[in-house]
Amino acid sequence: MTSEWKREEVLRDARLAEWVDPLLSAANSGTVGSLVPDGYERYLRVLHPAEKTADDVVVESFQWADVARINGKIAHAEMQWTRISEKYPDLDRGLWNEGPHRIDFLQPEVTDEIAHLLGGDSNPRCVFAFWEGNTAFDEITSEFPKASIGRFNYYLTAGDVGRASQTLEGIRPNMWWPIDRSWYVCSNFDLDSTYIGADSARSDEIIVSRSLEAWPTRRSHRITICGDRFN
Repeated sequence: MTSEWKREEVLRDARLAEWVDPLLSAANSGTVGSLVPDGYERYLRVLHPAEKTADDVVVESFQWADVARINGKIAHAEMQWTRISEKYPDLDRGLWNEGPHRIDFLQPEVTDEIAHLLGGDSNPRCVFAFWEGNTAFDEITSEFPKASIGRFNYYLTAGDVGRASQTLEGIRPNMWWPIDRSWYVCSNFDLDSTYIGADSARSDEIIVSRSLEAWPTRRSHRITICGDRFN
């Protein structure tokens, strides 16, 4: 299995994503519903970990709940990193020196674990959507059609769920879902959390995973800093 999507694997038909947009809340609502379609039994937020690194190697990962506890803050489903962390935590405490990463710099093990728990043993074929707004895609802009999801456009690929952390032109997918639409994953390019819609059984597996920090959420929950009402 290659670690990079080949350019010829980009789909020339964007209709596989047409179902998503009508089921999203307004793009400017700032809610989970603007990222994940309506109709799922449960919704989850997976928080990307903070890290302590040395010579670009991850030495230790920190869950947000631990960071909140260290800083005397309240851990909850809508907490925001800038509200629970101190301004210079690496200098003050020497614990983590990198805040939670957005999807393109997230450790692939996080995405791989989500893919494993959602896909199970069936290894379903999935659609992967990559935001067009990156200069890495300049050379393919006029060559492939794009799907409109929310306020943005995306290139699409399709393949086994195990390819969820693989890159296209060095960029990771922002959304992915199986052909049967039984679950949906959104790692917005501008956020430090991944949001998921799924059934109860799959959701429970993600919640109890020791490799992930996941919280039950709702489509009405805020994804912006103003959503953190307790910190």
